[in-house]
Amino acid sequence: MCKKVIYLSCLVLLFGLILTNTAKAQDPNLVGWWKLDETTGNIAADSSGNGNNGIVFGDPQWIAGKINGALDFDGDGDYIDCGNSPIFDITGQITVSTWVNIKSVSVAWAAIVAKGENGWRLSCNGANSSFHFGITWWEVANYAANGNTQIPLNEWHHVCGTYDGATINVYLDGLVDGTTASTAGLGISTTNLLIGENPESTGRYWDGIIDDVHIYNRALSSDEIDRLNPRFIADRPNPADGGVATSTAVTLSWRAGQTAALHHLYFGENLVDVQNGTGGTDKGTTSANTYSVANLVSGKTYYWRVDEVEANGTTVHLGAVWSFTVSPKMPSNPVPANETRFVNPNITLTWTAGAGAMSHHVYLGTNSQDVQAGTGNTDKGTVETASFIPTLEAGKTYYWRVDEFDGTTTYTGEVWCFRTMPAITVTDPNLVSWWKLDEGEGTTALDWSGKGNHGTLFGGIQWSEGYDGGALRFDGQNDYVDCGNLPSLTIQNQITMAVWMRSKGFTRDWEAFFAKGDGAYRMSRSATTGHAAHMGISGTTAQYFDGNRIVDDDEWHFISGVYDGTRAIIYVDGEIDATVDSTGQINATTDNFFIGENSQARSRYFKGLLDNVRLYNRAMTQDEVKGIMKGDPLPARKPMPTNKEITDIEKSLPLTWTPGEKAVQHDVYLGTNALAVESTDTSDTTGIYRDRHDSNNYTAPEGVELGQTYYWRVDEVNTDGTISVGRVWSFTIANHLIVDDFEEYDDTNNLIYNTWADYFVNNTGMTVGHLPPNAPPYAEQNIVHGGYQSMYIRYDNDGTVNEGTNYEQRGTLLYSEAERQWSDPQDLTRKGVNSLTLWFRGIPGPRGSFTAGPPITMTAVGTDIGGTADQFHFAYKQFSGAGTITAKVLSVSESDPSAKAGVMIRESLTAGSSHFSVVVQPNKRVYFLRRTTSDGATISTPKTGITIPLWVQLNRTGNTFTAKYSTNGTSWTMLGTPQEVSLSAELYVGLCVTSRKVDVICTAEFSNVDISPAASVTGDWKSQDVGIENNDPQPLYVVLQDSDNNSKEVYHFDAAATTIDTWTQWDIPLSAFTGVNLQSITKLSIGVGDKANPQIGGAGDLYIDDIGLKLP
Repeated sequence: MCKKVIYLSCLVLLFGLILTNTAKAQDPNLVGWWKLDETTGNIAADSSGNGNNGIVFGDPQWIAGKINGALDFDGDGDYIDCGNSPIFDITGQITVSTWVNIKSVSVAWAAIVAKGENGWRLSCNGANSSFHFGITWWEVANYAANGNTQIPLNEWHHVCGTYDGATINVYLDGLVDGTTASTAGLGISTTNLLIGENPESTGRYWDGIIDDVHIYNRALSSDEIDRLNPRFIADRPNPADGGVATSTAVTLSWRAGQTAALHHLYFGENLVDVQNGTGGTDKGTTSANTYSVANLVSGKTYYWRVDEVEANGTTVHLGAVWSFTVSPKMPSNPVPANETRFVNPNITLTWTAGAGAMSHHVYLGTNSQDVQAGTGNTDKGTVETASFIPTLEAGKTYYWRVDEFDGTTTYTGEVWCFRTMPAITVTDPNLVSWWKLDEGEGTTALDWSGKGNHGTLFGGIQWSEGYDGGALRFDGQNDYVDCGNLPSLTIQNQITMAVWMRSKGFTRDWEAFFAKGDGAYRMSRSATTGHAAHMGISGTTAQYFDGNRIVDDDEWHFISGVYDGTRAIIYVDGEIDATVDSTGQINATTDNFFIGENSQARSRYFKGLLDNVRLYNRAMTQDEVKGIMKGDPLPARKPMPTNKEITDIEKSLPLTWTPGEKAVQHDVYLGTNALAVESTDTSDTTGIYRDRHDSNNYTAPEGVELGQTYYWRVDEVNTDGTISVGRVWSFTIANHLIVDDFEEYDDTNNLIYNTWADYFVNNTGMTVGHLPPNAPPYAEQNIVHGGYQSMYIRYDNDGTVNEGTNYEQRGTLLYSEAERQWSDPQDLTRKGVNSLTLWFRGIPGPRGSFTAGPPITMTAVGTDIGGTADQFHFAYKQFSGAGTITAKVLSVSESDPSAKAGVMIRESLTAGSSHFSVVVQPNKRVYFLRRTTSDGATISTPKTGITIPLWVQLNRTGNTFTAKYSTNGTSWTMLGTPQEVSLSAELYVGLCVTSRKVDVICTAEFSNVDISPAASVTGDWKSQDVGIENNDPQPLYVVLQDSDNNSKEVYHFDAAATTIDTWTQWDIPLSAFTGVNLQSITKLSIGVGDKANPQIGGAGDLYIDDIGLKLP
């Protein structure tokens, strides 16, 4: 497979060259063409023949691209200046085309190719990582088209913008991705044409790779654009990959590869058979890009593949395996999804029809039993299409089902349910919006002011527990809530803005808590003081100002901004933090109101938690600010189990809560359906209402069941007889008894390493928890199996832990243990428990290898030897003084055209070490690479047209490094010029290999390896991965110790368990702990190494989660 992929890549390069040269020969409208194939220097040649060569600024790296070479821009001062030739003053029509590979979207509107804001530009929309093509100044109506696809990082994509005088199009990989009708006309700018930056809105640097830039002074057709995007494999399958077919007879179709004469199709029910073309899946070739299949089975998944065959009959381009599922006879995929809350009452109900369905019988009502039985006026009749327009009321739970009829048989559908958005009345005319953020699920943030400014969630926002009820957790990457731009959000004369905010540390300038663009009002992080709040009221005399108090300290803070027409104040936690005099009106803008981002000055994403966002169109006093800071004290709060907690059957009951301030009694609701618990009242007869109670606790008489999720609510009966309706909380009963799920540890009072002892206590090689500067948090919060935290541990079995840090300790034991003790002995056999269970996850072992041969054979993975850090496999010896290393590179497998194999002299074994190397690549190039300072950029000098085998040589004399290559080992050619760099006297010298792909192995063979003089070299060959995270293979074990100090360790069956890189459950029968009193356990240890026979071993990282006792 690897060789076939590389063969395809080579054909792509060749095909691209043929196409682009042909395009120039036939198209006089080609204004500029920058191939970016130079590989070195500061000139990007214009291959259009118009002579507009670009000058390279900054330090972009020449690397292998999509079509031969490319430039890698780092987003910090890198760009190409192509001048301001009159030929770029294009009027009428235009096409801008290029290949890009995005590394990050670090700024809004990062420019790919731009002739300024007044001219035209192709860029990336920072709001959603889609492509954007603008043709004139942004305030002109219909000035641009935006793509609709969020572009993944680290992938090649062909992007093209066109304008034909009537329509702006954005193309992605040959297909239209966004379009805007426009007669705005192309703008003319006096600025230079830049690649990788915008000349009129500076700082919009591109962070990624750009290749093969074309500019035409006409709008290319779709077919012409498709030919700029060379494709050899079939794509765009229909049914879509992973999709659903609604019939048992399907016509498969696909977009053919551009060079395909025939299409070889494989189809079947078994994935492996389709991959291998076995088991009767070979359906032969066809000249059409369609193929019909019939008699499919409802509910079954089918796999298919199309290999594209060129006219010579021997060149075959293997296709990807696609799949689709035939819909079952019953309806599926209801919209809204089952148990959805906050549904717009004006929704149209839709579903995926059952296979072969001719008609659909709909039942809808507010009682689930009636809908199930089809009684109680729930029968809504038959419809011919899979949609139904109901009449719904606000704030009600509805149940519905659809029965499908295929002409002979009726298939009864399951009952689905949803709850409509509540009817919210205006109680305070000055309260413009109040987003409580208590919803806990879905993509809607309700506005509880009654003004209808409901928000829609975008990005990867997570619902979380907040300061007062729920909150939203923003990750700082494309997360925001769009609350629209209804007239009520235009606030000009007086304003009060407020939010509860929690941040562990601001991550970017002007990080927005919320904003109505940059030209109206906003609250954000201050870019001036760095850790304080910032208030913006554009249009007033103050415009904006900063607070003083540190608010990014991982604590909840109530941030509010008040403007009364004469003065503006920032309050933090109810106290004045900063104030300025200010007069005038706040601007009225057309920008939407965003939470967690600035809707006009984009890419100011917030990272942290936000809760209870409020806007008022009047200025509050300080006492009033303190009043809204307190929130509503009447509802029940602080549930135990905590909301969404995974608990066990021993700890779940009784349910407890903190009563509201005026509560005298408590109405309790408990059930297994969230919508039913939310909508039920005291008249309920289904068992959800659990009566009115005097105490703030409740135990369900029927108990709880393993694996079940429960929902509950407490309404407070107040002293005045009013009812304060509570939130719906939930908890889930685990299928085991919990020993430790690591959820209760924090970074202040309950530190994980105080419960789980490590080297500091037991002198083993184990470190529990992250160490500064990577901590806090000390517990792991990203790599988790269940819940929000796991335990990170690092083992180091060489006798010294945490080398080179303030936590270094020498003389540690040659095994590693994290241990937890109990002062009260634990009975592990209670409730019939028969096994101890835990989840663990490691990191893969070393990926590369070294075999001494002859010939010497090395394997490797890794992104590259280049940039500021390397990933490769290094076989080395220690080296001092002057000397030379020579080797014959016999072969390099084609994991990538730019895979590398050669010789290297390196200062250290860190990824960013200074080094010099001479490497050969499968694309017939040899490079002299050097990084002259630690963590600095890599400089390269290439030579093209070489063949493998090739001899390479690297010499150090004093501080001078010289690179050479040879075809015969006797006649040498210098590569570049000698480099004068001062490195340490003690270095590493040896052989290096990188695959240039993290998941594809490259194999290289060497012979005639010589390091001379021999006196300059010490030690035998050693090899290791450099810059690639890995674990040394070590045994994993668990120890139980009882109150009489009897103990027994049990080892995992895989002696290299530390290299398993997926969450893996380990069930250990209690019977394996022989000689231990399992009813009186005082210590549990998790260990790495051989405790019975300690040996010097390696090091690595492990994650442990969800330790429990498995119930029968």
